[in-house]
Amino acid sequence: MRIRAMRYTDPNRTQVHMETDRGLIALPWPCQTWHREPIEAWLAEGNEIAPYEPPPEPEPEPDLARALADALIAKGVVSESDLPEAVRSRIAKRAGR
Repeated sequence: MRIRAMRYTDPNRTQVHMETDRGLIALPWPCQTWHREPIEAWLAEGNEIAPYEPPPEPEPEPDLARALADALIAKGVVSESDLPEAVRSRIAKRAGR
């Protein structure tokens, strides 16, 4: 097994992901399994475990009512004043009105 990279997967450094030529392996840290020996050799070669990086913020869910209203207005099917009050208030809220 050849280790390609390792990364902490939590801010407390209690878990790591180890990328190997055989795939990705999730391990507790410090490692007490048979993986310990190859990891120690890999670290002795000057390699380091990459720091934890929090996952990116999730993309907000699209406002489907607003998207539909925008499409209908763009096609000339309706005007903003034709839309139900709930949709108009969402549009105004998003526009900061």
